[in-house]
Amino acid sequence: MAPVCGLTCLRAAEKDGLIGELWARVGALTGMVAERQGRLAKSGRGSDKPPFADGLNKPGPTSLRRVGEMPT
Repeated sequence: MAPVCGLTCLRAAEKDGLIGELWARVGALTGMVAERQGRLAKSGRGSDKPPFADGLNKPGPTSLRRVGEMPT
């Protein structure tokens, strides 16, 4: 079985290339997370989610009428 040397076997240029690739992946993942957090922040109103997806966090009624009161 060959010994695993990890980063100690790499030259400086190879390490720099690896670091650059990792930063690019981190940037892509950060963008994906931000996009998904934006989707989660949307409510059912004015978004592509169905109204029942809001669950118990849906906004209250905008009517000022009390329950059982008839409109005039």
